[in-house]
Amino acid sequence: MFKRREPRSFGHALRATFWPQKGWLRPAHYISRRIQRLPDSPERIARGIAAGVAASFSPVIGVHALIALLVAKLVRGNMLAAFIGQGFGNPFTALPIMAGALNVGYAVMGSRPAEGMIAAVPEHFINAAKQLWHNIQAGFGPATAHWNELADFWHMIFLPFLIGGAILGPVFGVLAYGVTLPLVRAYQNMRRNRRLARQAELAAPNQPLPARNEENGG
Repeated sequence: MFKRREPRSFGHALRATFWPQKGWLRPAHYISRRIQRLPDSPERIARGIAAGVAASFSPVIGVHALIALLVAKLVRGNMLAAFIGQGFGNPFTALPIMAGALNVGYAVMGSRPAEGMIAAVPEHFINAAKQLWHNIQAGFGPATAHWNELADFWHMIFLPFLIGGAILGPVFGVLAYGVTLPLVRAYQNMRRNRRLARQAELAAPNQPLPARNEENGG
């Protein structure tokens, strides 16, 4: 019933993921308006956005939304704002986030990532996921489990990513809070002033006329 009449090819779907048919300006504008209209205090909304942004630096791909909601719960932030904020980790920002987290993580560990490692991060994730799935199947069949890809992934990618993300996540979360709070506060004040002005205009015609001054022959 809700399927497309002409199914999209894989290439078209992939291209639409990175560049929607109507561009990124429209969804960005929609997200901005959605944040501004959240029915909560500016502080809670800003804390929710900060939680979502911080969660996008986690190396556990696929559960950023859950992490964002848990962090928002801890900091008493708005849950919907946290879900929106975790969209900071998107196809355009994924590689810069990985590169930044890995470089910081390796620096904390006293080394540097090998040449070409940053570009190969997606491939490492895919290979680790394949080996993990193979090992799960091996537990229920005759196949032999192997751990070399997972061990390399842990030491080369996951651990430094985890360390770097734990540092950069809160930093960018605080920055997101500082940017979001005044914007949401200003928008809510503007909406409140508009509502009060509209109420005043509606009430004005219903006000009683001033009494005439009989001494002046009115």
